[in-house]
Amino acid sequence: MKKELELLKILPAKGENCGNELREKCLFLDNISSMGEMDEFAVLQSSLYKKIFDKELKSSSRWRKLLSVVKVTYTDGNGKKTSIHRAFRSESCQGFDGSYVALSPHSIRLLSTDGEVKAGAKVTVDKGCWLTFYLFHPDRAVLVSTWFGVIGLCFSLIAFVKDIVDWIAQAFCC
Repeated sequence: MKKELELLKILPAKGENCGNELREKCLFLDNISSMGEMDEFAVLQSSLYKKIFDKELKSSSRWRKLLSVVKVTYTDGNGKKTSIHRAFRSESCQGFDGSYVALSPHSIRLLSTDGEVKAGAKVTVDKGCWLTFYLFHPDRAVLVSTWFGVIGLCFSLIAFVKDIVDWIAQAFCC
Protein backbone atom coordinates (compact mmCIF):
# COMPACT_ATOMS: atom_id res chain seq x y z
CA MET A 1 0.00 0.00 0.00
CA LYS A 2 1.42 3.37 -0.98
CA LYS A 3 1.78 5.94 1.74
CA GLU A 4 2.63 9.63 1.26
CA LEU A 5 5.03 10.82 3.96
CA GLU A 6 7.15 13.84 4.81
CA LEU A 7 10.89 13.41 4.27
CA LEU A 8 13.35 13.94 7.12
CA LYS A 9 17.15 13.94 7.12
CA ILE A 10 19.04 11.54 9.42
CA LEU A 11 21.93 13.01 11.39
CA PRO A 12 24.00 11.61 14.29
CA ALA A 13 23.15 13.02 17.72
CA LYS A 14 26.11 14.81 19.27
CA GLY A 15 26.77 15.22 22.96
CA GLU A 16 26.41 13.24 26.13
CA ASN A 17 23.19 11.51 27.17
CA CYS A 18 21.47 12.39 23.94
CA GLY A 19 18.48 10.34 22.93
CA ASN A 20 16.78 10.21 19.57
CA GLU A 21 15.41 13.63 18.78
CA LEU A 22 13.26 15.17 16.05
CA ARG A 23 13.84 18.85 15.32
CA GLU A 24 14.08 21.17 12.32
CA LYS A 25 13.15 18.49 9.73
CA CYS A 26 16.00 16.28 10.99
CA LEU A 27 15.97 13.03 12.95
CA PHE A 28 18.96 12.92 15.28
CA LEU A 29 19.85 9.32 16.20
CA ASP A 30 22.04 8.56 19.19
CA ASN A 31 23.02 5.05 18.03
CA ILE A 32 25.00 6.17 14.97
CA SER A 33 28.32 7.98 14.72
CA SER A 34 28.23 9.08 11.06
CA MET A 35 25.62 9.83 8.42
CA GLY A 36 26.95 7.11 6.12
CA GLU A 37 25.90 4.35 8.53
CA MET A 38 22.27 4.89 7.56
CA ASP A 39 22.66 4.97 3.75
CA GLU A 40 20.95 1.61 3.26
CA PHE A 41 18.00 2.31 5.58
CA ALA A 42 14.71 4.16 5.50
CA VAL A 43 13.75 4.93 9.08
CA LEU A 44 10.04 4.78 9.77
CA GLN A 45 7.79 4.47 12.79
CA SER A 46 7.01 0.81 13.55
CA SER A 47 3.25 1.18 13.02
CA LEU A 48 3.89 1.87 9.31
CA TYR A 49 5.14 -1.70 8.75
CA LYS A 50 1.61 -3.09 8.70
CA LYS A 51 0.37 -0.29 6.44
CA ILE A 52 3.16 -0.85 3.89
CA PHE A 53 3.51 -4.64 3.94
CA ASP A 54 -0.15 -5.50 4.75
CA LYS A 55 0.83 -7.65 7.75
CA GLU A 56 2.52 -7.20 11.06
CA LEU A 57 6.24 -7.86 11.39
CA LYS A 58 5.69 -10.66 13.92
CA SER A 59 3.51 -12.59 11.44
CA SER A 60 5.83 -12.00 8.46
CA SER A 61 8.07 -14.66 6.94
CA ARG A 62 11.55 -15.24 8.29
CA TRP A 63 13.09 -13.66 5.17
CA ARG A 64 10.88 -10.56 5.51
CA LYS A 65 11.86 -10.24 9.18
CA LEU A 66 15.52 -10.20 8.16
CA LEU A 67 15.10 -7.83 5.22
CA SER A 68 12.02 -5.74 4.52
CA VAL A 69 12.61 -3.38 1.60
CA VAL A 70 10.67 -0.19 0.94
CA LYS A 71 10.63 1.89 -2.23
CA VAL A 72 10.82 5.65 -1.66
CA THR A 73 9.63 7.71 -4.64
CA TYR A 74 9.88 11.45 -5.20
CA THR A 75 7.84 13.15 -7.93
CA ASP A 76 9.23 16.50 -9.09
CA GLY A 77 7.23 19.45 -10.42
CA ASN A 78 7.36 18.08 -13.99
CA GLY A 79 5.93 14.71 -12.93
CA LYS A 80 9.24 12.85 -13.25
CA LYS A 81 9.55 10.10 -10.63
CA THR A 82 12.79 8.99 -9.01
CA SER A 83 12.89 5.97 -6.70
CA ILE A 84 15.36 4.32 -4.38
CA HIS A 85 15.03 1.06 -2.45
CA ARG A 86 16.04 0.98 1.19
CA ALA A 87 15.79 -1.50 4.07
CA PHE A 88 13.00 -0.80 6.56
CA ARG A 89 14.26 0.25 9.97
CA SER A 90 12.16 1.29 12.91
CA GLU A 91 13.18 3.92 15.45
CA SER A 92 11.22 5.67 18.14
CA CYS A 93 11.40 9.28 19.11
CA GLN A 94 9.10 11.90 20.61
CA GLY A 95 7.15 13.43 17.71
CA PHE A 96 8.38 10.89 15.13
CA ASP A 97 5.06 9.43 14.11
CA GLY A 98 3.59 7.67 11.10
CA SER A 99 3.74 10.77 8.90
CA TYR A 100 7.54 10.79 8.42
CA VAL A 101 10.24 8.82 6.64
CA ALA A 102 13.89 9.59 7.42
CA LEU A 103 16.76 9.06 4.95
CA SER A 104 20.47 9.78 5.03
CA PRO A 105 21.66 12.91 3.18
CA HIS A 106 23.24 10.69 0.48
CA SER A 107 19.94 8.87 -0.12
CA ILE A 108 18.10 12.19 -0.33
CA ARG A 109 20.58 13.38 -2.99
CA LEU A 110 19.89 10.22 -5.02
CA LEU A 111 16.20 11.11 -5.19
CA SER A 112 16.87 14.21 -7.31
CA THR A 113 19.03 15.11 -10.25
CA ASP A 114 19.41 18.80 -9.45
CA GLY A 115 19.10 18.87 -5.65
CA GLU A 116 15.50 20.05 -5.41
CA VAL A 117 14.61 17.34 -2.88
CA LYS A 118 15.02 18.75 0.61
CA ALA A 119 13.92 17.65 4.05
CA GLY A 120 10.22 18.42 4.34
CA ALA A 121 9.39 17.28 0.79
CA LYS A 122 6.58 14.80 0.23
CA VAL A 123 7.58 11.30 -0.91
CA THR A 124 5.66 8.08 -1.51
CA VAL A 125 6.68 4.94 0.38
CA ASP A 126 5.64 1.52 -0.90
CA LYS A 127 6.72 -2.12 -0.62
CA GLY A 128 10.04 -2.55 -2.44
CA CYS A 129 11.96 -5.29 -4.24
CA TRP A 130 14.96 -6.99 -2.59
CA LEU A 131 16.64 -7.60 -5.97
CA THR A 132 16.54 -3.91 -6.88
CA PHE A 133 17.78 -3.10 -3.38
CA TYR A 134 20.91 -5.21 -3.96
CA LEU A 135 21.45 -4.22 -7.63
CA PHE A 136 21.55 -0.52 -6.66
CA HIS A 137 22.81 -0.84 -3.09
CA PRO A 138 24.42 2.30 -1.60
CA ASP A 139 27.40 0.35 -0.18
CA ARG A 140 29.97 -0.16 -2.96
CA ALA A 141 31.17 -3.52 -1.62
CA VAL A 142 27.66 -4.98 -1.74
CA LEU A 143 26.94 -3.32 -5.10
CA VAL A 144 30.08 -4.65 -6.81
CA SER A 145 29.66 -8.13 -5.31
CA THR A 146 26.07 -8.29 -6.49
CA TRP A 147 26.96 -7.27 -10.04
CA PHE A 148 29.87 -9.74 -10.18
CA GLY A 149 27.46 -12.45 -9.02
CA VAL A 150 24.87 -11.52 -11.66
CA ILE A 151 27.50 -11.45 -14.43
CA GLY A 152 28.94 -14.79 -13.24
CA LEU A 153 25.45 -16.32 -13.20
CA CYS A 154 24.80 -15.10 -16.76
CA PHE A 155 28.07 -16.61 -18.03
CA SER A 156 27.25 -19.88 -16.24
CA LEU A 157 23.85 -20.05 -17.91
CA ILE A 158 25.37 -19.35 -21.31
CA ALA A 159 27.95 -22.11 -20.78
CA PHE A 160 25.23 -24.50 -19.61
CA VAL A 161 23.08 -23.86 -22.69
CA LYS A 162 26.13 -24.23 -24.95
CA ASP A 163 26.97 -27.61 -23.33
CA ILE A 164 23.43 -28.85 -23.86
CA VAL A 165 23.46 -27.75 -27.52
CA ASP A 166 26.85 -29.46 -28.04
CA TRP A 167 25.58 -32.65 -26.36
CA ILE A 168 22.46 -32.71 -28.56
CA ALA A 169 24.57 -32.06 -31.67
CA GLN A 170 26.90 -34.97 -30.83
CA ALA A 171 24.06 -37.34 -29.97
CA PHE A 172 22.09 -36.80 -33.18
CA CYS A 173 24.79 -35.96 -35.71
CA CYS A 174 27.17 -38.90 -35.27
